[in-house]
This record gives sequence, structure tokens and C-alpha cells, in this order.
Amino acid sequence: KGKLLFGQSEGIVEYALDDGAEKLVIAPIGSNKITLRDPALSPDGKRLAYLHAFPLRSINKKIEASNDVWVANRDGSDAHVAYVHDTFNQLVLFPAWLDNQHVVAVVRVSPDAMASTAIAFTFERIDVGTGERKRLLTDVLDFGLSRDRTQVVYAQFAAGVPDRLILADIDAATGDISN
Repeated sequence: KGKLLFGQSEGIVEYALDDGAEKLVIAPIGSNKITLRDPALSPDGKRLAYLHAFPLRSINKKIEASNDVWVANRDGSDAHVAYVHDTFNQLVLFPAWLDNQHVVAVVRVSPDAMASTAIAFTFERIDVGTGERKRLLTDVLDFGLSRDRTQVVYAQFAAGVPDRLILADIDAATGDISN
């Protein structure tokens, strides 16, 4: 019947749909306050990408929330960082594999984790081998990929512009987007 992968306080867990059995696949490395979440299975089924989220912390009277993208083999072995956040309050959200080498995600940057203004949302491609990021779109709040990963539908959210859903083609080799 299949299996589900999900993040919870203990780490990335595999849940068997037939009998409800749970198996811990990946436990957090380091602080026990780190949360692993949003696991995504690569197209070839061999690797997982997931978020390594740090606990909220106060810096200079501002609340900071950041996370990194990690990858591991499907069985949880060889877990390692693929992308390290490079600025204050940078959150990677909703990772999804574009191909077996690249993850796409929304990257959120804000001056304060609790702020509701001055937030930038971008849709980016991350090379899990090098950590290199390429900005593909701006003002992307959320997205979904087609099964063949050639198209993306995304929710555009920008100040002064009506919210809308946009369908775009993706050239996976270059990460280029055409509406």
C-alpha cells in the first residue's frame, strides 16, 4: 500500500500504510532542539532532501529563524548538508526535487522572523552537490511541480498586485522559467 515520509520531533519517519508501523529513518545531528521536516524523495527514489530547522533565537532584539537543506540516501545513511543558509532569517520552504541533482524551494528572507512586512519570497533551484543557488522567480509564496517536473504552478504574492496562480514551463537543465 505504500509508505509516507514525514518529519516529527524525533526526525524523519517512515510510516507504513498497511500496518501503521513507524520507523525512524534519520535522526537530527547535533542539538536535540533541531527539527527535521519536509522530506522529499528524489525522482530515482534513491535520496531524500529535507530541512534541518534550527530553534528560534533572539539576536539584537530580533527573532531569527533559519534552516538548511540536507540530503541523505533513502535509507538515511550519508546524511549531509547540501545548502547552508547564508543570511539572517533565511528559511527554505517546501523542498521538491527537480531532477536527481537539484532541489527547488521557496526561500523566505525577512528582517525579523515575527515580522509580517519586508518579507522576500523567491523560488530557487539548489544544486545538492555544490550548494549553488539560482533564483528562478520572485514573489512566490508556494508552488507545485507537474509529475514530469517540466512545469510549475505557483502562487504569486506581491504587494499591490492581486494574488494569482501562474503556470510556467521549467527547462530543468538550465532552470529557466517561461510563463
